[in-house]
Amino acid sequence: MEQFLYTYLVTKYGLRSLIVEWATAIINGVRAHMEADHEIQLFAKVLKNVCDENFRLTQLRVKDTVIKMMKEVVREKMPLKSQADV
Repeated sequence: MEQFLYTYLVTKYGLRSLIVEWATAIINGVRAHMEADHEIQLFAKVLKNVCDENFRLTQLRVKDTVIKMMKEVVREKMPLKSQADV
């Protein structure tokens, strides 16, 4: 992923100074926000090759499953709520 990011920046900007500037901005942004957002934390791990890129798909499936299960629990506990309220 790190190589892809570098290749993307080279293709987009071409100039070494711009590439370094954008790479630094991305890394600083990830560092600043990774504790507050799990998706940014996952991006940081993929960027460092700590985690496989496809793990994002697993994470999305788990997130969708949890949301569906929570909705079912709310529907069971509050059967008179409309679908929009759930």
